[in-house]
Amino acid sequence: MLSEITTNITACVAQMSHAESIVQQLDDEQRQFARAKESYAHDVSQERNLCVREEQLLFQNKAGAEKIERLERSRKTKMDQVAVRLLQLQKERNEVSLALEETGKKMVVQRTRFDKLQADVKRERGAVEGEVGEVQELYDALRQQTLEYQDSVIQALEELISNFYV
Repeated sequence: MLSEITTNITACVAQMSHAESIVQQLDDEQRQFARAKESYAHDVSQERNLCVREEQLLFQNKAGAEKIERLERSRKTKMDQVAVRLLQLQKERNEVSLALEETGKKMVVQRTRFDKLQADVKRERGAVEGEVGEVQELYDALRQQTLEYQDSVIQALEELISNFYV
């Protein structure tokens, strides 16, 4: 009976020792589980932060893409306006070129007329100067004749007067 009790006590001590090792093992597993739980919570928190950051980046990218689209539409509108203005300027330039060409033709015609009129004026001036020269010669000849006639009339009067008093 004592030996049975000793055997029972030894078996109990062995079971207690085994139970303590199981408790120790459970404590170690519980600490590992707590660390794993903390690590998991940290990982979940980081994952959540990453998701929030990703959402922010997506929102920023979406906002950036919308802004780029607006800028692109604005640039396209401005380019269209510039193209229209360029076409207007080209049309105006063509109209001015045509007007200049017409003006140039008119100027050539006017210059030709001017040159012709100038030649006519020179010719007429030469003719008038020739006529003036002829008139001047006639005037000089007439004056000479008038002077000669006056001299002969004066002489005739002097003779008449001298004959009258004699």
